Amino acid sequence: MLTKVDADLSLVAGTAGDHHPHAAALLRRISAASRRGGAASGLRLLGVSFASASSEYLTVGNDASIDNLTAITVSFWNDPANLTPEQCVIHKGVVNAGWRIEKVASSGFIKFTWERATGDFTCQTDSSHFVLGEVRHILVTADSGADSCAIHVDGIAVAITTVVGSGTYSLGGTAALEVGRLSNASLHYDGWVHELRFYDAVLGAADIASLASLPNPLAVVAAGDLQMHLPLNEVADGKPASGVAFFDRTANDNDANAINTPTGDVREYDAQDHD
Repeated sequence: MLTKVDADLSLVAGTAGDHHPHAAALLRRISAASRRGGAASGLRLLGVSFASASSEYLTVGNDASIDNLTAITVSFWNDPANLTPEQCVIHKGVVNAGWRIEKVASSGFIKFTWERATGDFTCQTDSSHFVLGEVRHILVTADSGADSCAIHVDGIAVAITTVVGSGTYSLGGTAALEVGRLSNASLHYDGWVHELRFYDAVLGAADIASLASLPNPLAVVAAGDLQMHLPLNEVADGKPASGVAFFDRTANDNDANAINTPTGDVREYDAQDHD
């Protein structure tokens, strides 16, 4: 078992291509522990925290690589700060158009919505999976052509209730992708996000398991389908991030700009909590 990592650092810090000097050694230790069947305990991960009261969010400008997709996988690590109101974690589209991932008011349920012309497609977990004080991996797959959706938490497909809806799907067009709010400046998110990946396909079980096994910005998973990869670890713990570009590690340059000073923030991840 790995011991606690004392320094407040992510697995990879700095700008894209500017790795933390201790990252390689840390990753070798993680890899060795994994081969032995051990667990990574007490890893400190650097991500971005949002406060709804300050209307903090990230925005990614439209790019053909993430526009008008009919099948998607969205993967990220998350720790909510508030379970009471309905809040939007990620939205691609405009009001009444596109798709979004939300935290359902008061319940901690995860909800995915894809707008349709005469009745929206939705899938929602049947129990709470946004949990205060716990870093969890959330992954959503959706295929408009098959009217299908799945939600995975820590690599496990959880029970969901699906409403297929009807009419033509709204694919989000060339609208920006936003993290931390709905694009009409409502449903701002209170919480922390790390290691956001966006794919233009529905990933299979092996890839989903790889993404959920450990927060690792260097991991290569389904590279051919990966259209955006934001580790969200460029800003040191506690320093304001307003106006800072968070760099996309793909060749698509889907960098994210911070609005209203969301902050770099550390969370502790213990693999034993995810067994």
